[in-house]
Amino acid sequence: MKYYLVQLSYTAEAWRQQIEQTRDHARRLVAVRDLIARLGGSLAQYQFFQPGQGAAEGGEPHTINCKLVSIGKYDLIAILAMPDEEAAFAFSMAVSAELGIRDIQMTPVIPLGQAVNIMARAHEVRQQANYSAPGGASQSWLGAPPPRAPTRRGTGTRRRRTPPAE
Repeated sequence: MKYYLVQLSYTAEAWRQQIEQTRDHARRLVAVRDLIARLGGSLAQYQFFQPGQGAAEGGEPHTINCKLVSIGKYDLIAILAMPDEEAAFAFSMAVSAELGIRDIQMTPVIPLGQAVNIMARAHEVRQQANYSAPGGASQSWLGAPPPRAPTRRGTGTRRRRTPPAE
């Protein structure tokens, strides 16, 4: 499965309808889950614990069921698991076709453990290729650095600066 952070913005009309008519968010969630399931995917659920009362300490989790409403540019966020990019594109297109949707952004995301493995791979190939981007530390893309001229530090003599000729 591939994971996607979904960020969605509603139109003012969509917000008006939800404020005036939506009383049962579970019914709305059924329609969203069905759309995602028909594409072979699923919605993430989030579990949170009180500080110092995590799963290891036997704390009781509180669960957020699939979607979160936010304040700012995006009104709703969720994480989807989709079987492939085509399913993710189909979901985005199906949702975007609705008049109440102002904007949808889907960002591919990966679990932390997978990211750590990718970081190790990046480190390995970077060293093997002696790679550095412009402005990087090794500047290997420039080739061998030019030889430096010897400095005259510590000779005890001071050179007098002469003014430029007019």
